[in-house]
Amino acid sequence: MFVDIRRLKTSVAVAAAVCFAATANAADLPPDPNIFNWTGFYIGGHAGGVIDGNARLRFPGGTLNTNLDGFLGGGHVGYNIQMDNLVFGGEADVSFGEVDGAVGPVTDLDTDLFASFRFRAGYAINNLLPFVTVGVGLAHAEQRIPALGSPDNVHVGVVAGGGLEFAFTQNISARVEYLYGNYGRETYNYPPGPVRTDFETHTIRGGISWHFGAVGP
Repeated sequence: MFVDIRRLKTSVAVAAAVCFAATANAADLPPDPNIFNWTGFYIGGHAGGVIDGNARLRFPGGTLNTNLDGFLGGGHVGYNIQMDNLVFGGEADVSFGEVDGAVGPVTDLDTDLFASFRFRAGYAINNLLPFVTVGVGLAHAEQRIPALGSPDNVHVGVVAGGGLEFAFTQNISARVEYLYGNYGRETYNYPPGPVRTDFETHTIRGGISWHFGAVGP
């Protein structure tokens, strides 16, 4: 598996900076015994898209690059634990759609399923929760070369990002988040020889979550 560590570090740093800026004014406040409580299970849906991405296709004779973009929608489930203002938890999500890119008439890469298992950490400002997240990502992709075939693979990589979540009621919250995914290199076999492909994505999405009695004063 190949992961671009430099890009991953940059994305984590950007996500952390966004959340730090959002919480800087509240960081010195003492814990409020009546603070909004984020502890508990939640489930929800999300939609958005890959606004930018890049795939690297390594042929025996060289490397081709293609841009990736497309729409995604799916669901998520997770659990939070709140200690004073700090909120920690885990989340699993799956997204379906069509994220693709083509290198002229030579080949194209079509990714139709993304999933991740991530750790989340945030700082609760009553019912506002800025957060960062990092974990393992999976992506199913199909690569096509005319007259040679369309093999598919599951790529494994790293997903990191951050966002803001706001609870409107005791049970309903909405979020907006950015996720960077770097998916490891896999081999696509064709009669003339293998093509080794890896790719990265930049995703923006919004979502709604239902909290099972966990969000409330």
